[in-house]
Amino acid sequence: MKINSVLISIYLIFYIFIELYFSFNYFGSDLSIQNFFGAKKYNFFLLFLFSLIFRFLKILIVSSLIYLGLWFNLKNIKFDIVFYVCFFAESIFLLSDGLFILDNSLFRIENFSLFYFLPIEGILKFLLITFSLYEILYWIILSFLLAKYLNRSLDSMLKVVLGYYVPFLFCWVVFVMFISLGNS
Repeated sequence: MKINSVLISIYLIFYIFIELYFSFNYFGSDLSIQNFFGAKKYNFFLLFLFSLIFRFLKILIVSSLIYLGLWFNLKNIKFDIVFYVCFFAESIFLLSDGLFILDNSLFRIENFSLFYFLPIEGILKFLLITFSLYEILYWIILSFLLAKYLNRSLDSMLKVVLGYYVPFLFCWVVFVMFISLGNS
């Protein structure tokens, strides 16, 4: 149980660091740290709290759907194990944000152009964004960890994960689309 709390603490520290980095990037470099934390009009702490609650709800919904799928398939597993597996697999998205931060100085807008063929790494970045390899890696990690805890094959757990996660992902995209259309 102590390892779980350490992993959760590390996850939260990296998540807050990445949120701070993107906030500083978004509002420009002329914003000092005192203004950043003292500004009443931005309320960044509420934004971070909302962001953490939002991420927690996403993990909770995904773990609930996967637990429901495992329950329908008569697999005997506790919900806290499924939640921990989903939480651990979610850290792959922090890896993608961290790689973006490390590569931010080398990133050029020409990398998205299909007609600019000189750098090979630009094509690889475009493929990562287009096919969302992090999402596929998330599915594989989730299936692998569930297969490990249940002593089942990776193929059977991949069917459970894709059978219950893909409909949730579709509903999530529709939900975000309606929020985006409502705010425009």
